[in-house]
Amino acid sequence: MLVTVDIEFSSVSKKIFEVGITTVNSGKVLVNSRIQYDRSNEELISPKGSTLTLTQKQKFIGFATLKSVYGNDRSKCTRLQNVHQIAAKLREAGITAETTILSWHQSYTDLVLLREFLQSGGYDNILPPNGRCVRMIPQYRHHLPRSSTGKLFSARLDVLFPILFAGHELVGRNHHALQDAQQLRLMALLLIELQKRPALRDLSQFRISTQEYLTTGQASRTSLQNWLRSGITIAKVGTEPVKEASDKTESSTIGEETATVT
Repeated sequence: MLVTVDIEFSSVSKKIFEVGITTVNSGKVLVNSRIQYDRSNEELISPKGSTLTLTQKQKFIGFATLKSVYGNDRSKCTRLQNVHQIAAKLREAGITAETTILSWHQSYTDLVLLREFLQSGGYDNILPPNGRCVRMIPQYRHHLPRSSTGKLFSARLDVLFPILFAGHELVGRNHHALQDAQQLRLMALLLIELQKRPALRDLSQFRISTQEYLTTGQASRTSLQNWLRSGITIAKVGTEPVKEASDKTESSTIGEETATVT
C-alpha cells in the first residue's frame, strides 16, 4: 500500500494535533482526525519534563498552531480521537510495517512523531520503519529553478502546489493535515508522470491548467514574479524528462505577462 501522511504538531513539544492520510492510487481518505488530549493548552505546547519557560515567540507559535487545528475551543471540536482510536483506524485502513509512506519533508519527522504518539498508547508495530518513508522535498528540490542571483526556489508545498495546480480547490488550504496529504498525493502522481519521457506521459488526470503549464512551459506571472523579481533558470519540463533536467537548463527572462520555459 502506498499512502500520503501529514500531521500538524507543535514544533516545541512535538505533540501531534491532527493526522491526515490518503491512498495515492485512489485518493481514499484513510484518516482525518484531530487528537484528543485531556491537558491544558499550555501543557500541549510545552516540552514534556522541561523546566524551561517558553519564550513569548514559542508561546505565540504554539497557541497559533493549536488554534489553527482546534479553533478557539477544543471542547467544541469534532473528529477528536485518542491514541487507541487512531491505532484502530490505522489497522482498519490496512496500514502495516510494509506500507510505503510519502511525506512532504526533508526528514522523517511526520512518521517519527506519529510513531511516538502510537507508542505512548502501547502500539509499537503498526507503522513501517523510516526506510519505507519517501521524503518528497528532495525529489522535487533537485529540479527546482534558481533565480539570477543563485537563490533556489522554495520547496514549500504551499508555494509549489499553487504553481503546478493553479486554480485547484485545494490551493490555499495548507497547514491542515488532510488537505496537505491530498496536495501531496497530487504532487506525487505528477512526479511519477514527469519521470517519463514526454511522449509517454499521461497528464489527462490533472487539471487543464496543470497540463498547459507542463506542455507549454508557461506559468502565471504573479506566481513566480513575486518570489523571483528577476530572470530565472529553469528545467525544460515540457520537452525533456524531469530526471534529466539537471543537465538541460537554460536561462529565461520573465516577460510582461508570463514566465516562459523554453
